[in-house]
Amino acid sequence: MSPGIKAALDLVAELGGGTERLRTEMRLQTALGQAFVSMSGFASDETGKAFERAAELSDLIGDTSQFI
Repeated sequence: MSPGIKAALDLVAELGGGTERLRTEMRLQTALGQAFVSMSGFASDETGKAFERAAELSDLIGDTSQFI
């Protein structure tokens, strides 16, 4: 994972709880997944982990619009 992406995820984690933090992390994980698709393809472990986490967050906040 690039240092910039890791730094962004670390900063989001510092925001504490709440829907907006979850939504922000969901967006970052989705963007990360898209980047991994470009670099490693759909079947890579990194791609799957990023999209899986984004889907978990989506379920938590009740926003499935990213995955329709």
